[in-house]
This record gives sequence, structure tokens and C-alpha cells, in this order.
Amino acid sequence: MTDTGPETAPLVSVVVPVKNEEGNVAPLIAEIANALESEPAREAGMSFEMIFIDDGSTDSTGLILANLRETYPMLRILRHPASGGQSAAIRSGVSAAHGTYIATLDGDGQNNPAFIPAMITLLQRGEGRVGIVQGQRVGRKDTAFK
Repeated sequence: MTDTGPETAPLVSVVVPVKNEEGNVAPLIAEIANALESEPAREAGMSFEMIFIDDGSTDSTGLILANLRETYPMLRILRHPASGGQSAAIRSGVSAAHGTYIATLDGDGQNNPAFIPAMITLLQRGEGRVGIVQGQRVGRKDTAFK
């Protein structure tokens, strides 16, 4: 596994496992950045990093991620040389995360990053009494097989 990216301590680490998501990674990264660079998120001091775990992709996902590092310096990339599955990729990302809070998203773009700032705010308001906040995906767009 390789890791590229900055070594600063952000408030939020967004962990995203991806495999063969060449059409989804660029729009998803832009959505995450827009959500966490929004006025409310900035006012709340939500510094962040994005950790994308390329879980053995055989398409151009890795190349696209590498190219996006110039535009998004808060993007960190982990690479599994062979696919270990979504759970293993999340574990790698969470283990590498520097943030106080960790948000996980699927790499297919079906989770809306716009909800992350509100979820982090809920955790902060919990003052240590709240350990997890979760969203519920409604209206999935999976194939009949899934």
C-alpha cells in the first residue's frame, strides 16, 4: 500500500474506498471540497483531508486521482496493489486518517457530501457524549443484482 499526501492534522478526514471508479472520482472530490469549503463549514473551522483508497483498480482511477492532487492538495491517495474489498479499504483509510472526526463515503457518488458539515456539528455539540452520527441512503441507484 502506498500513501501520498500532506501530514497535517485536519478536523475532518473523509475516507472514500474506490475501485474502477474513473468516472466518479473527479466529481466526488469536487463535491466533497465544495461541502467542506462552504461558508458554514469554514466558519466552523472544518479543516479537512480527503483520503481515497484505490483498491486495486484496473482502469484509470489511480491516474485520475494522482492528477487531481495538484488541484486538491488536501487529497491523499492510498493504493492497494490488489483488491482487498471495501471493508479493507475503509480500514486502511481510517488507519491513515489524521482528522479528529472521520466521515466515510462510497466511491460511487451515491452519498451526498453536503451532509458532512452538519454531521460534524452534531458530533461537536455532543461534547464527547456522541460517538457516531450516520446518514441513511434513500433512493439507491443500484442494479437489480445488488
